[in-house]
Amino acid sequence: MLGILISAATAVASQVGNYMVTYAVQVLKLPPALAQASVLMGGVMTFAFGLVGGAICDRFGRKMTNQIPRVALMLLIVPLFMWLSGAPSAVTLLTVTAILAALTAVFGAAGLVTVPELLPIAVRSTGLSLVYAISTSIFGGTTQLVVTWLLALTHNPMAPAYYLMVMCAISVGAMWMLPESRNVDVTK
Repeated sequence: MLGILISAATAVASQVGNYMVTYAVQVLKLPPALAQASVLMGGVMTFAFGLVGGAICDRFGRKMTNQIPRVALMLLIVPLFMWLSGAPSAVTLLTVTAILAALTAVFGAAGLVTVPELLPIAVRSTGLSLVYAISTSIFGGTTQLVVTWLLALTHNPMAPAYYLMVMCAISVGAMWMLPESRNVDVTK
């Protein structure tokens, strides 16, 4: 259950990043070509910072690498969306997308290592598969629906940020409850 809650923030953050195209066009009224550029920015940052997250995770441990970027995203996402919705432009859209993707990639990489290290070897692959499938289906699969519904309900362009902030808080709480797994012998 804790693995699902940890993975939930990664799924939601990834889908909020994917939603930036729709958000940019529908809410911010930015040109579609610019909105599509946010996908490229997100992909580049995910690639680069996934590697960074892996290196940090190996050097400093799973908990820190999972928690610090989640807390950073939780604290930054509302001000970032305020800036983006208050001054929509290429610079703000690409910067917000870059920060969102970078932080998500760091904790996403760490999360992919954390969950299987905490499971017995006999069920490691099945356990990770279940955690990933459930969190991605339930949380990632519904993110764009939830965000669109929240925007329509509240007429508040900050709705995606608030949703992501709540999911990061839940995920940080779940991660806090798990032990550090960096030096665990995973051959048992």
